Amino acid sequence: MNQIQTMVFKAICRWVVNNPDLPLMMGKGSPVKFNLPNLIAHYSLANEFYYSTDKSHQFLVENNFFDENGYVARRSKKNQPLTWEHAIPCNLIGKYFLEHHNDLNQERVEEVLESANKVVILTREEDNLLGKNLRCNMPSGWKMFEDSWLARYEEVGIIVNQDKTVLMKNKTYR
Repeated sequence: MNQIQTMVFKAICRWVVNNPDLPLMMGKGSPVKFNLPNLIAHYSLANEFYYSTDKSHQFLVENNFFDENGYVARRSKKNQPLTWEHAIPCNLIGKYFLEHHNDLNQERVEEVLESANKVVILTREEDNLLGKNLRCNMPSGWKMFEDSWLARYEEVGIIVNQDKTVLMKNKTYR
C-alpha cells in the first residue's frame, strides 16, 4: 500500500468500519452513495502498476505514452482509444462492504481492497467486448476470494498479460 492508497484506505475505513448508518448512506436516493465507490476506485487507481493486454501495450508503445523513465502518464479520456479498467468493478466492492458491514474491521477492509487492487489497460475495442453487463459486473456465480480476478476478461476472450505490467504516474486521474 503506497502513500496515496494509505490515505484512501483510512477514508474508506471511516466509511465502513463500525458504521451502522452505512446501509442508509448507500441507499437509493442518498446524496453520498457515490462517495464510497469513488474512494474504492481511487484506491486501485493509485497503484503504481497496471496490467495491460498485448493490444493496449502495443498502442502505448506506438503512441509514445512512455516517458524517458518508463512511466506511462494518463491522458484526458476525451477521444482516448484506451480505457483504464478496474479488474473487479468498484460497485461490487462497495456491495461487498455493504453486505458485510456488521463484520468489517480494518484488516478485512484491507484484505478486500488488496484483492481488488488491479487496474487493466484495455483498448476501446477490447472494452466493448465486455458489453453492458460485464463492464460493471463479474460473471454470474463469481465469488470474491474464491474466483479469479480475470474471470470477466476470460469470459469474452480478452487476454490480460500478467507479465506485462505498466509503471504509472498521474495514477489517480479520473
